[in-house]
Amino acid sequence: MDENELKKLELELLAKQAEFQEEKLKFQRSKRFSIAAIVSLLAVIISGLQVWVSIEQRKLSQAQTVQQYIPHLIREDTRDLAITSLRKYFDDEYIIDVAEIYKSTNTLNRLANSQDEKTKEQARLALDVIAKTRTELIQNIFGDDKAVRIQSANEILTNWKSDPLLVSDLIDYAKKHFDNVNGVYNAAVVLNSLNVSTLRANAGVIEEFSELINRTNRNKTKSLLKDIFKENQL
Repeated sequence: MDENELKKLELELLAKQAEFQEEKLKFQRSKRFSIAAIVSLLAVIISGLQVWVSIEQRKLSQAQTVQQYIPHLIREDTRDLAITSLRKYFDDEYIIDVAEIYKSTNTLNRLANSQDEKTKEQARLALDVIAKTRTELIQNIFGDDKAVRIQSANEILTNWKSDPLLVSDLIDYAKKHFDNVNGVYNAAVVLNSLNVSTLRANAGVIEEFSELINRTNRNKTKSLLKDIFKENQL
């Protein structure tokens, strides 16, 4: 190997060394970038977990607050006052949800007249949902499917006993579908199972409906309506 060949070999070695150093630098930069990316990702995850924990803690606190009010929410005579008291702890959106669940149309009507457009819209939507559900349940107890009739009647008697518009809407529908003997009888069954306060508040329309039934030969329905007046002192 002559001198020229040695120099050429030396140059090749230097080139390889330079290439190696460059790759080493690239790897180190890439490594630093990867570590930074991982740290950044961990920071995002931790931040997200902190937010989640905060939300869950708030939900727990809200649930505990509402739980204290449930005995008052399920009673018709204290429901509106209980929901009004809850407004100290929750925004109107949450109050509207509670009012919708407990069919507090009085509360929703007040919120539907709010100066805040968003609150007004949400309250009116909740009232629409309640009205639509009430109508569907009433229609169902006049339907042809026995299972649906029973299910709807049970739903009314479980969750709608205190609804202030139930009696008037039920009797109005019964009058319009008076030829549906089974449906009218089912309406009387529902009326016979309602709260005394609800019946007394609607004594006039119930009496009018009873007089209409008394002009027929529907003895089972007559008996149910007679019991309503006797047992509840209407």
